[in-house]
Amino acid sequence: MQVVVFVDISFEKATEIDDYCHSHQPPIAFIKADVRGLFGSLFCDFGPHFTVLDVDGEEPHSGIIASVSNENPGFVSCVDDERLEFEDGNLVVFSEVEGMTELNDGKPRKIKNVKPFSFTLEEDTSSYGQYMKGGIVTQVKQPKVLNFKPLREALKDPGDFLLSDFSKFDRPPLLHLAFQALDRFSSQAGRFPFAGSEEDAQKLVEIAVDINEGLGDARLEDVNSKLLRHLA
Repeated sequence: MQVVVFVDISFEKATEIDDYCHSHQPPIAFIKADVRGLFGSLFCDFGPHFTVLDVDGEEPHSGIIASVSNENPGFVSCVDDERLEFEDGNLVVFSEVEGMTELNDGKPRKIKNVKPFSFTLEEDTSSYGQYMKGGIVTQVKQPKVLNFKPLREALKDPGDFLLSDFSKFDRPPLLHLAFQALDRFSSQAGRFPFAGSEEDAQKLVEIAVDINEGLGDARLEDVNSKLLRHLA
């Protein structure tokens, strides 16, 4: 896969390049990164149909089996030493099951009705051998297709942000606005704000307020002028 990475580039130029990368066949991964003092911004567009083989980078979750019923659908209970980290719709495989050996075939099986220590198989186990003991159930990682927004759309409707500080949930959308204001300031003045300049800081706040007013439903209730002044 081809990847392009840009730093210190205006949003106007970046959207132009990203539009090309997003529509290219195959898509070219586009990354834009900026650091301004203690503030940082990162945008990624890997195209409209990007397949992720491992969505979380963690080891597959597993559980120790306590019992499996002979019924339709089959019900699986696990030991209560540790909660299951499965979700409805996950695929799992079984191993080391004694008695109901049909489950040891390595075939991924879909599960539902997941509880802390149990789940239901989307499978009829009534004709299987009777469960005796043992067994491990392990999550099968499933590929997931992600649809990335182009920068042009993400500027207006960014969607979910990656949180870096869970005590400040309102900070990411504010910084999203702040970097757009900083970009417009730079385009208008031909430079970034001078450190310590009250005039430049006030101008940046005014630009941010102006951009915010045009966001419609995405409009922020408070643009936090103090934070914007720190950025300036």
